[in-house]
Amino acid sequence: MAMVNDEQVIKALRQYNLWWRNPAAIKEESKPQKRIAYYEALKMIQHKTLRRFAVLSGARRVGKTTIMYQMIENLIDEGVSPKNILYVSFDNPIVKLVDVESVLSIYESLYPIEGMRYIFLDEIQYTDNWELWMKVIYDNRKDIRLTATGSASDVSSKGALRGRPKIFIADAAISNAVLMIDDVLSDEKELGAMVETTVYKHIVSFYQGSTAQLGYFRKAKDNQKEVDVVVELPSEKILCEVKYRGSSGIPASDAIVELCKDENIKTNRRCCQ
Repeated sequence: MAMVNDEQVIKALRQYNLWWRNPAAIKEESKPQKRIAYYEALKMIQHKTLRRFAVLSGARRVGKTTIMYQMIENLIDEGVSPKNILYVSFDNPIVKLVDVESVLSIYESLYPIEGMRYIFLDEIQYTDNWELWMKVIYDNRKDIRLTATGSASDVSSKGALRGRPKIFIADAAISNAVLMIDDVLSDEKELGAMVETTVYKHIVSFYQGSTAQLGYFRKAKDNQKEVDVVVELPSEKILCEVKYRGSSGIPASDAIVELCKDENIKTNRRCCQ
């Protein structure tokens, strides 16, 4: 016996896609400020000759869903029929119990739809075999342009270059206030954390909109040594170690040295300090 029925899924879809009944409803969900990722994702799904899907990855509550709403608003403003646009979030307790194919089948049974469909799948990591379904859709449904979001840890591909979540505080003043540090300039450890965060933010900005995957590496055993930033590119990985101290030399036993010498991870010796 199925845990959910079609009527429950239909109800969820109609609650998400208010623009099916009132196209102006998207204005309430979208925001005027647009980030670089919005322009890159929109360009990707609207390309005239190159058909690609867009996947937005990152931590929760950083604005991925807002980017989707902004893309939907743009499509409607450009004349795409609201019923040709589907948004669904798989963190919904009803939706997460069905697969991507079932959601699409139920959606396409609701209305007579002609032309290109624009599908927006939010929090895709909550459904099983999402990457396989995306490939099936890409291979067999030329009438679908798809955008998906998921958390960075769940949609990355990184193997050895993955570890437990690591948090960077965007504004150093926040950590100073929480830790109640009066003179951060005299605390070498806290200065080091601030510098590491600054470097990471600059790297994120540099690779914004590219296919690069960013993260860090921590050894699972022994002393759990870290590499502060790992940039995974299609053909190589760049390892970055951030130091703020009187002596910034890196001993041969550090993780970045070990990984640079490891031929299995294809760093191509592009390790930086």
